[in-house]
Amino acid sequence: MSEPIWMSIEIGGDLFKETLEELINLIGNVMNDITGEFEIKDIIKISGLKTAVWSGFSNYGECDEIKDLCREYKLSYIHYSDAIAGEGDAVRCWWIPKMGRETRIITSYDGSPVVEIDKIKPLIKLLLAYHKDGESILPLFIKEEGVKNIVEIGFKDPEKILLALEKKFKKLMPDIPKIPPIRIIQDVRKDHEFKERP
Repeated sequence: MSEPIWMSIEIGGDLFKETLEELINLIGNVMNDITGEFEIKDIIKISGLKTAVWSGFSNYGECDEIKDLCREYKLSYIHYSDAIAGEGDAVRCWWIPKMGRETRIITSYDGSPVVEIDKIKPLIKLLLAYHKDGESILPLFIKEEGVKNIVEIGFKDPEKILLALEKKFKKLMPDIPKIPPIRIIQDVRKDHEFKERP
């Protein structure tokens, strides 16, 4: 079963011309009605200047094979997928080489992050109370779901409570990284092996 959903993928980083050919072929296999640069000469023109962006339709808005190739060759990406009408959420995900795994967030139709009220409300209540009355409010929040670990940090070291809150906010509302421009490396390194794909 398949459902064509609109998506886009922005890719940046250093890659060999041979890898670029492999990437373009893979994009052509995974996506339909594609807009973006498909001629190697056009991507060479933007090399070092900006990222490469392709938009189109793919099965359920996903492109795991493209993202796997990006991770294999240490290319950064930002992937956006529209929602399935009435069924799912729009998502934005990204990966850069220094990350362990991909970050994936739910977004609105315009791409803005969506944060569940139940997850953010306890943090805001704690932050406002802490701002108003300081560490004396900590016992009131010890059983509050979603902030217990932050309160425990505050009991041990009240000066670290704001840092713990900031960390939790960033986890719920991560910043989308700025990825480097795509850059084509002309000379093939000896230590690089091109892998055959099925």
